[in-house]
Amino acid sequence: MRRNIKNNQDGFTLTELLVVIAIIGILAAAGVPLLFSNINKARISDFESDFQTVKMASIAYYSDHDSVATEFNQLDPYIENMSKSPLGGNYKLRSKKAVDGYQIISEGSYPIEAFSIDSNGKVKEEVRLDSKGDVFFSVQGVGGNEIYLTNKQFKKLIDDIGAENIYISSEPEASKYQFVELYIRVMNNVLPEPSTN
Repeated sequence: MRRNIKNNQDGFTLTELLVVIAIIGILAAAGVPLLFSNINKARISDFESDFQTVKMASIAYYSDHDSVATEFNQLDPYIENMSKSPLGGNYKLRSKKAVDGYQIISEGSYPIEAFSIDSNGKVKEEVRLDSKGDVFFSVQGVGGNEIYLTNKQFKKLIDDIGAENIYISSEPEASKYQFVELYIRVMNNVLPEPSTN
């Protein structure tokens, strides 16, 4: 009499496991760049939202006080919990105010040497950001760290905000934008001429 012995196999073979791991690896390789791309887009969208909030808060401050805000914390009554940028770094305001013949007062030193850019993100020329009545919203790297943006991120900023309103503190490299500070104009020439009496 012959006994029927069944082989009870509850696990997976090594080949099956390797195939599953390979499939997961292929899916991850395809999905990770897309994930990082979406994260980068979200960072720029968050920053642009902060910019719009600061722009509206600056206009409200000017309307209430008949002068421009010169420090970011002056906008606290108009905005909530905004000090760190999604791009990394801290937010600041830069402005020139009518005090003793338009002396500069601002967070940090002024006038600022910066670079203007064209609609393609290429540097046009070095300029001084010291026009009276201009208010700049800036994001500044902290602790000697610089801010990094990809070409796509910077191009989105240019398309959404306008190249004429964006300035950078240093010339970009070919493949990325890396700078200590990014300046975006939120108000333009809001102060009257000083009296000559």
